Amino acid sequence: MRYLVASVAWLVALAAVVGIWRLGADLAGRPAPAPAVPDNALRMRTAFIPGPSGDGWKVVHQLSAHDILVLDVETARVQEATQIAQQLAEPVKARYSEILVSVFRPGKRAGLPAARVQWTPKGGHVETRYDHP
Repeated sequence: MRYLVASVAWLVALAAVVGIWRLGADLAGRPAPAPAVPDNALRMRTAFIPGPSGDGWKVVHQLSAHDILVLDVETARVQEATQIAQQLAEPVKARYSEILVSVFRPGKRAGLPAARVQWTPKGGHVETRYDHP
């Protein structure tokens, strides 16, 4: 029994160290390394976004996995994040259970996005702002 408790305590301590290390990497603006996952564990496919740019914005990265679409958009018009996300989600939302659009100011993709818009069928579009103009 004592060995079981010690093993569990060791695993909890290890998880805490890894979590703190990943948080430090996030706060420093460096991406944390991807977890080691067998190739067949992730069902990734290239996302299809018709018209990957619009008036004053452009999609700079896109990925989909497990019926979730993740998009990075660069624009100086951060105040229009929800409208941009609506334009992107509308033609493809029947294919996804969640769409996340991170909106970055031009040339500022190294840190946090200026805003993020999450779309789900149940919740609709929900915007979260991380910076203020």
